[in-house]
Amino acid sequence: MLGDLTTAEAPVRIVREAFAFHGALDILVCNAGG
Repeated sequence: MLGDLTTAEAPVRIVREAFAFHGALDILVCNAGG
């Protein structure tokens, strides 16, 4: 049960980190372009 829970949450954590990184990248691009 615990292993399944960890496996199920891992993709969510990866997606959140990817979105956070993408958001930071957008901010940098906007600051450089603006």
